[in-house]
Amino acid sequence: MPLQPDVPFNLYNFRQVIGDPARPFLFLIHIPEVGTDQTMTAMARSTKLPGQTLGSIDIPFQGVNIKVGGTPTFQDWDVTFLCDEAHQLRRIFFTWQTLAYDIGLGNVGHSNMYKSDQIGVAQLARDGEQVSLFGLVGAWPKAVGDIEVGHDQNATFESFPVTFSMDYFRVVDQFGTQAMANSFVNSSTSVQISRGSPPPNGAWTTPFNPQ
Repeated sequence: MPLQPDVPFNLYNFRQVIGDPARPFLFLIHIPEVGTDQTMTAMARSTKLPGQTLGSIDIPFQGVNIKVGGTPTFQDWDVTFLCDEAHQLRRIFFTWQTLAYDIGLGNVGHSNMYKSDQIGVAQLARDGEQVSLFGLVGAWPKAVGDIEVGHDQNATFESFPVTFSMDYFRVVDQFGTQAMANSFVNSSTSVQISRGSPPPNGAWTTPFNPQ
């Protein structure tokens, strides 16, 4: 005799179980070193909520490997941004990278100068409430990707990917808490990137503000 479910499986009960699932287009990007949450979220075309993989350690015993938990590993975090006409946003990320290594001067920066504990991404509910927040620790732009151009690209806009490396992430209650408190930005060295000209060597930038 087949097993009988506790509740009949029908469309009504299915709707009651799943409720209203999370929507992948409702997210928020938090990179205060570069711009406001509103600006970063508007310029971001896509990203991902980070995950982790817990390592496994084998302990052999009488021909059988007993597996116990090891240390976690964290994958890079990718964001694809729209490119403003002046390429200001993209140049800000290039400037950020020079804090790690300035190829023109041959300077190697201390990790405290370019690694940020302020970056985060959040899942939003339908009413805009931040329901699941991930705070990246020790994050920095590892790669600023290419921009594809072509004479046949007349029905789209330019975009570019940025890959952030990180030490790990935390699930946080809100951005800006002590868990994300250490910013590498020094306001005394902030300068504005002017349109059409590169930033001075070693200088940081004011937050991105598209015109």
